[in-house]
Amino acid sequence: MLKSQQINTLEFDKAVESMTEIAGIELGEYIHYRESIIKALLLAINDPTKKENFIHNLFMKQWSESSNDKVYSSNFWLLDDRFMSFVHAWSDVKISSITNEKLKGYMFEKDGRRKPDVVLYFNKDEDSEFVDAIVVEFKGLNANHDQKTKALTEINENVKALRLYNKKIRNIYCYIITSIDEEMENTLNTMQGYVRRSVAGGERIYYCFNDKIDCHINVLDVESIASEAHDRNSTFLKILTKNINHN
Repeated sequence: MLKSQQINTLEFDKAVESMTEIAGIELGEYIHYRESIIKALLLAINDPTKKENFIHNLFMKQWSESSNDKVYSSNFWLLDDRFMSFVHAWSDVKISSITNEKLKGYMFEKDGRRKPDVVLYFNKDEDSEFVDAIVVEFKGLNANHDQKTKALTEINENVKALRLYNKKIRNIYCYIITSIDEEMENTLNTMQGYVRRSVAGGERIYYCFNDKIDCHINVLDVESIASEAHDRNSTFLKILTKNINHN
């Protein structure tokens, strides 16, 4: 693969050798930290005392904001490792405060008061203000069916408000995070546009593209999130362990 991409293998080997033992230890600590977060997520599935705020705080502390230089302040890698390099994130913060825009008119002001569970900006262009975003809505694992289906409406309203207040957003990826039981599956299977993603492990993941507000919506089961995150983290740990043993 290195040869096909015309990469100098000697330079590559030299770069790998330059990694210090301390860097390896720090990386190992971080991987084990991630595994602890995954275990906490799995424990929450069967613990009725772990409500919505517990899951929310595992991803990012409520009523806070963070930049990507604070490695342990958030755990968006649970969704996708590419979100580790985010620009900025807000948890339970008004949309008008996120965008620093004040639109006149009652309806506009009402939209600005909306507080998505999480808004995250990532993939920002270096030479412009354009950015991609994710919007997250959490619903407790023990929430009733009406509360879970309510999230399908809330996520659309939050995206609509965010697009109204920030014209520099390109792509928006939405995540509804909850437990997908049989009743929720039946609802999603009968809703127009929602399809179950076909994945090797049989995880419960549904996807829809809403062309009315130009956003991608994913409904994720918490157990599926933990399973996929564990697989990715295990791969990192195997590579690190192999390199340490080799050295």
